[in-house]
Amino acid sequence: MKKYTFEYKLKVVNEYLNGNETYESLAEKYQLSTPTNVVTWVRLYKQFGKEGLKEAEKQSVFPVQFKLDVIRYKERTGLSYQKTADAFGIRFGTTVSGWYKTVQRDGVEALKETRGRPPMAEIERRKKEKEKLKKRKIKEFDAKRLAELERENELLRLENSYLKKLETFQDKRLPEKNKQKRRTNLSRKDLN
Repeated sequence: MKKYTFEYKLKVVNEYLNGNETYESLAEKYQLSTPTNVVTWVRLYKQFGKEGLKEAEKQSVFPVQFKLDVIRYKERTGLSYQKTADAFGIRFGTTVSGWYKTVQRDGVEALKETRGRPPMAEIERRKKEKEKLKKRKIKEFDAKRLAELERENELLRLENSYLKKLETFQDKRLPEKNKQKRRTNLSRKDLN
């Protein structure tokens, strides 16, 4: 999203307020992609004066109770998100919309979460925790996989040993079977 200077916004708003131009004509004149920018700037100027056109120096942090009051007011009055935001001095209706949707989706507890980037120390701590967790999972996986492979190896050794013994046993019995067959064959001949 393109950033516009305070002076630029003020110039556009003043032209609109002088009554010579429409939102659409100003958007075209100043090569804005949409007249929505002009509408927003005029609304902010009317609501907050020149300060409304300045970029917020830091992100506003609202207490949970304030957020709940805003949501209850919106539900009670049935006003739009923007009109609700205006009633409470909040710059954008999307802020109220976000709170409302968060409560609907995740409950009131989710309003306690703050947005914005955490301090660098917190980022580093989280990164180290993720690395430790990853290494622990790899170790657990490796240990589990090693145990599975050892078990499989043991089963294969047992199977191999069993097959060797079976083969040896069959080799020992084979000559006896042949002897028995010869005897039975002889005894039949003798009987005839």
